[in-house]
Formats: sequence, C-alpha cells, structure tokens
Amino acid sequence: MDKDNGCRHNLFKVVKTVLKREPTFSHLSSLHMKMAFLWYSSETKDFSNDKLAERFIEFMEFLRNKLQENVLYHFWIKDVNLLSEISASTLENMHRRLTRLLNSEQERNKVLRLETLASLQ
Repeated sequence: MDKDNGCRHNLFKVVKTVLKREPTFSHLSSLHMKMAFLWYSSETKDFSNDKLAERFIEFMEFLRNKLQENVLYHFWIKDVNLLSEISASTLENMHRRLTRLLNSEQERNKVLRLETLASLQ
C-alpha cells in the first residue's frame, strides 16, 4: 500500500479505528471503508508522511460527502452502490457525526488523541 513510504497505511488504520469505535458507524463494514479509501486514494497524489493530518481531514470530508450523496460505488463494479442497503436516517446520522468531527477541533482532538495512540501501537 505504501511502496513510496507514504502515510496511506497509517491513515487507513486511524480512520478505521476512529469509525469502528463510534457507534454511529456500525453499519459501515470493512468493505465500505476499503472502497471509500480506494476512491479517495485514486484522487489524491501526495501521501507523504508529513501529510497524514491533512489526508485525515480530506478523507473524512470525502466520506462525509459520500454519505450526504447516499452513494458509494464499488471500486471495480461501478453499478453497485454500497450504501443502498443503509437507511437514509442512518446515513444522515453518520453524515452529521462526521460533520461534527470535522467542524470541532476539540471533538476531533478528543477522538484522535485516544484512537491514534491505540491504532498505531
């Protein structure tokens, strides 16, 4: 994943750990996360280690936008919307939670302080 010694692996670990510990995101499976990450990675070029914080924010924004659109296509099977089986209210709750995390540095730091340390060990 990081043949260029980038931050992809750590970014995915942090995001996956943060969302796994948030009850709001219990409907997002590993497949959802991997597909979102593949789409995001295909649009992003610079994954140098010093960009981890920026890429975290960008990926969370990317995921929030997909939840708002209610669309996350499978990376290789473009006709399959992976969010189609999740209720609109659940998608809205996930969208709102990501918005709160993105808009509140205090909230984000609280979650990251605990989760980042746990996921990187």
